[in-house]
Amino acid sequence: EITLTTAISGGNVTLDGGAPITARGICWSTSQNPNISGNHTVDGSGMGSYVSYLNGLSQNTLYYVRAYATNIAGTAYGNELTFITLALPSVTTDNVSNILDSTAISGGNVLSDGGNPVTARGVCWSTSQNPTITENHTIDGSGLGIFISYLTGLSPQTNYYIRAYATSSLGTAYGNQVVFTTIDLPTITTTTVTDIALVTAKSGGNVTSDGGASVTARGVCWNTSPNPTILNSHTIDGNGTGQFISFLT
Repeated sequence: EITLTTAISGGNVTLDGGAPITARGICWSTSQNPNISGNHTVDGSGMGSYVSYLNGLSQNTLYYVRAYATNIAGTAYGNELTFITLALPSVTTDNVSNILDSTAISGGNVLSDGGNPVTARGVCWSTSQNPTITENHTIDGSGLGIFISYLTGLSPQTNYYIRAYATSSLGTAYGNQVVFTTIDLPTITTTTVTDIALVTAKSGGNVTSDGGASVTARGVCWNTSPNPTILNSHTIDGNGTGQFISFLT
């Protein structure tokens, strides 16, 4: 019953050497010939078979294990066995790109499945550190290799933490954490219309904030219906933040 961090072994005390067995169990180490000065269990006393539960192991690690039995004369050890704990997948997180006010693109690379097939992979994100799949996450296929993840439903001008993940039958592993900040739409006010003539007028505006990304175009738009947009008549009056003048013709 070897898992990521646990295993079961035990032993059989076949002879007490002429004195009562006061302690018995299993000792283990990442080096050969483990003894009771290191990690070990205490599983009762006396002769006979017993079961030992090894805990606190490291995943994907080779361990050496020996049974032991102690009487007044000292401690005897059984034959040495080896085993390797299981492993979660190994995954890395891609840098975040195409960052907008509510979307972004990331992804990852599943480097190893740890010996068990990767059934789901993607990225998870949160406004708190170390996000998990219990929070916002994508599902981007399965198996090993590179994948792309599209993050949606983000809030503007918000700091997000993101990690890639890969899930197997043993659990979920996470990649390195990446931090990014979403941008926002620019903030702008419209200048009062002046110099109104038969077929011309003058207005403009003031771009007070670029929202975290360069303003590539600015101007005014107009229509004979409320709430005109750049799909209607409009000017293009430079770029960047600050005040500008627009001539409607």
